[in-house]
Amino acid sequence: LPTQPVRFSGAMVDITDQKRAEELLRIAQTAGGVGTFEYIEGFGTAVTSNQFCWLLGLQPAEDLPVHTINAVVGGRDPPIIDVTMPARAGQAPRTEFRITRPDTGETRWLTRRGEYRPDSENGGLRFSGVVYDITDSKRTEEALRSLNETLEQRVEERTRERDGIWKLSQDLLGICSADGVWL
Repeated sequence: LPTQPVRFSGAMVDITDQKRAEELLRIAQTAGGVGTFEYIEGFGTAVTSNQFCWLLGLQPAEDLPVHTINAVVGGRDPPIIDVTMPARAGQAPRTEFRITRPDTGETRWLTRRGEYRPDSENGGLRFSGVVYDITDSKRTEEALRSLNETLEQRVEERTRERDGIWKLSQDLLGICSADGVWL
């Protein structure tokens, strides 16, 4: 015999504001190019946002293995998520690193910011953070550094030319200011 329910107990909760806040956060992350992640001490995976995955050139996933995330980091740069946790909660140092995007092979510069907080569920620490692309800033910085080096070389060459003229000239040379005063 099938039994019919006699009573149903429950509660209805309006989550409209929560859904609106989640959508605003998603828009802010996408528009600002900011990806979020969260790693709990002792686990092999991290919770990630779609923007985080996109910045790293990975397929969107809510959970990614930490070794997959760190595998995109090139050279001697620090890992994106360091599984060795500090002794106590606090701000994580800002870290810059280069990645090679698996989807395009392109090298990009990213920076990471975050903080370690106590995790009430497992008693360890939880590392929550953001990553964002700083490639354009790094390229501008390199262009300015190169321009500065070139400028220094040109000034040095011109100074040598001027000094050569002063030393080799048989003529009497002098310098006068714009208002006619001999210097």
